[in-house]
Amino acid sequence: MAGRAKAGLDRVLNTAKTSENMSQDVLEEVKKVKQHQERDKMTAKETGASGRQVIAVVFVVVILFGLFIFIGSLQSKSQSLTIDDYHQRNIEGKESDINYMYNGYSFVKAMDLWHTEIADNKKNRLYELAVRYSPKEVLDIKVAGPGLDKDVMNMSTIYISHDPDSANMNYVALAAAEITLSVSGVIGMDVKAACMKNITGVCETIPIKTCADKDSFVLEIYDGEQTAVIFDGNCIKIQGRQEELMRAADRLLFEWLGIIRPQK
Repeated sequence: MAGRAKAGLDRVLNTAKTSENMSQDVLEEVKKVKQHQERDKMTAKETGASGRQVIAVVFVVVILFGLFIFIGSLQSKSQSLTIDDYHQRNIEGKESDINYMYNGYSFVKAMDLWHTEIADNKKNRLYELAVRYSPKEVLDIKVAGPGLDKDVMNMSTIYISHDPDSANMNYVALAAAEITLSVSGVIGMDVKAACMKNITGVCETIPIKTCADKDSFVLEIYDGEQTAVIFDGNCIKIQGRQEELMRAADRLLFEWLGIIRPQK
């Protein structure tokens, strides 16, 4: 009896130890499961956050791409017609604010400039004239004087002279440049820069020319309050304040080229 009791006690103790060990193992497993769950939760949060970031980035990219396509389509539509296309539309009578016919000349606005073509029948060529203003925008400018002498018009050289004391020399230079390009290219005259008086270093190296030089064809450019074009014998005078001087320059070119007919 004593032997069986001891054996039974040993089994109970062994079972208790085994149960204790199993409980510890279970607890360890539970801890591991909880740790895995916590890691899974963190991963899920991170994945969700990163996923939302990726979605947001993709969304922005899609919007930007859509805007790019939309703007590109607008540009392609606006650029689908060339200057020649608009000239053709003028011929067909399809005029608008940026293309119209004036006295038989087709005008098209592109890149902030008005374009037309001048025919040189003697040389059988077409010249493109690009100016800041169209004929309709300069009709209000006063044109005065008795006109140019016929002998002057046959001269091969014109002196474009300016006042070195002008307050707005940048506009004076722009007007001189626009007239120079047109006169030398379209009209075919030799253009030389000149000063009205010798008071600066630049004027020491170029001719001094005014309307008083009757043996020369002179264009005087003035920075003045009144916008006007004056023809007088061997001389042309244009004047205006800042941008108005540019309008006067274009008014002169249109009259000179016969685009705007002389006022009666």
